[in-house]
Amino acid sequence: MSTEREQSSWSELVAAGIDHGANLLVPPSLPIARHRYRVAIEDTGGAETIALRMVDSAPPCRAGDRVELEVTTVEALYLAECEILAAPISRAGSVEDPILSLRPIGKAHRRQRRALFRVPIDFPLRYMPIIDATLLGPASLAIERAGWPAQMIDLSGGGAQLRVQRSHDEGNVLMLQVQAPGLRLLEPITVVRSERTFAGKRQQHLLGCRFVQIANRKREQLIQWLFREAIARRCRDG
Repeated sequence: MSTEREQSSWSELVAAGIDHGANLLVPPSLPIARHRYRVAIEDTGGAETIALRMVDSAPPCRAGDRVELEVTTVEALYLAECEILAAPISRAGSVEDPILSLRPIGKAHRRQRRALFRVPIDFPLRYMPIIDATLLGPASLAIERAGWPAQMIDLSGGGAQLRVQRSHDEGNVLMLQVQAPGLRLLEPITVVRSERTFAGKRQQHLLGCRFVQIANRKREQLIQWLFREAIARRCRDG
């Protein structure tokens, strides 16, 4: 049984951030090209207000802008929506990184980090056998030109479950292309389970697939996206 908790205290997030560092997630609505900034928690200041030292270059945030503070540990992913209290500034006469202050808005959220944490995902995608993708040139272009349609059922850091129109044997390797808001994947997957089903009189196939050799960085990005998606859904659903 999962031991995930939907809410966490702000102090727990801050304590984890002091030990492990944090990321500042800036909404795409702000006019910047990069949306994730590495930060270090410098000063707790008071019960809620904290100061962040910008490890990366400072984003062009203004007082009143809303951002998310993200902390990742071995056990959990923490997220909290925050309000910028003061834009990034450098201390007078200092060559240190800029400092930004913020405070939380609402509750912090904590999710257990599990590579197999699975989120129901219902959106169309495209795929094709990896041999065909290789023969047709760059995989992304090959899938766009000649890829087969499929429907994502769920997604995890370890693989995906797909609904497809064609039959595939266990052990077949497919090239999967996923394009969703905030997520881009182009990865080979191995079919580990294949089941035939029917939608009315139309035959379909359910495929359980495992990523062949996804890079650790991509897997971590995928897991974090899944956690954020699950938290956003819970907030929308009340």
